[in-house]
Amino acid sequence: MSMKRASSSECCASAMVIDDGQTRAAILNCDLIGVDLPLTWTIRKRAERELGIPPDHLMIPCTHTH
Repeated sequence: MSMKRASSSECCASAMVIDDGQTRAAILNCDLIGVDLPLTWTIRKRAERELGIPPDHLMIPCTHTH
């Protein structure tokens, strides 16, 4: 048996980066029910590598409503 999922709309994410010249932080809001810990760490590591945002300075809230 296989499970198929369909969606009538795309999921999206929006981000806000705050930088005062010394410290950089970000909020990455996802249109999801949630993200698991491995994905969270993948996102945090990439944000650090590509954007210079320390992992503990990135908030990843998820907000999904119908």
